[in-house]
Amino acid sequence: MLFKEDTVARADAMAIRQGVGFYRWTHDLVEITGKDALEVLQKIYISDLSKVPVGKSKYTASLDEQGEIIDDVIVMHMAEGLYWVSDLYGPRLLPWIEKHKGNADIQAMIITYDYDMYAVQGPDSLKAMNALLDAPVDETGETDLADLLGEDDPELERQERGQWMEWILSRVTPQEKQLLLLRYEERLGQRETARRLGVSQMQVSRMERRVLERLRTMLRPAWAGKDPAAA
Repeated sequence: MLFKEDTVARADAMAIRQGVGFYRWTHDLVEITGKDALEVLQKIYISDLSKVPVGKSKYTASLDEQGEIIDDVIVMHMAEGLYWVSDLYGPRLLPWIEKHKGNADIQAMIITYDYDMYAVQGPDSLKAMNALLDAPVDETGETDLADLLGEDDPELERQERGQWMEWILSRVTPQEKQLLLLRYEERLGQRETARRLGVSQMQVSRMERRVLERLRTMLRPAWAGKDPAAA
C-alpha cells in the first residue's frame, strides 16, 4: 500500500509533525570504550565531539572517502571514555571503526539487545517529557537545580550561582551532596550517578526526589519574602 493511501501511517506521521509521537527506536546501539574512544570518534564523524560533555549527545554523520554520507547517528557521551552510538546498522559500523582505529585503545560492541530505546518526537515533545519526568528539562535537554527548586522567583534569580550552590550543599548530607553534584554539575544521568555512588538507579531516583522536596520546603520562606538563610 502506498503511504498516501495508508490512513493509519499518515495519521501517525501527522501526529508527530503537529503534536507528539512516541515509538520504539529501531536503530542499533553500539558501545565504544577505551582511552582513545574520543580520538577514533573524531576521525569517523564530522562533528567536534570533544565539545560534548558527559550526559549530553550530538546528532552527527559519517562520510565515506568520497565525502558521501554513510549514515546519520546520535553519539551519546555516557561517561569518561564511554560513548554510545545510535546507528542504523551496527554490524556495518563495527568494521568501519576497525578500519580507522589504527593502534588506538578502543573497544566497540553492539548492545542493542541490552536496552530498549524509544523516541519522543514532535513540537510538543518537550511538554510531554516534562509531564512524565520527575525533573523537567529545558529545550537543550539540561536540568538546572535552581529551576527545580525555585518558582520563577526574582530574588533567587539575583543570587550568584556559586552562592546558591553553596547554600544548597551546606544543607544536605554528604551522600546527597555527591548526588547533586553528579546530577546537576556534571550532568550525569541517574544510571551513571548510581554507578558512581555504588547504589541502584531506583535508590538514586528516590534519594533525589526526597532531597529536592526537602530543599523546596526549606526555601518556601524565600518565596514568601523571608530570608532563606533562617530556614
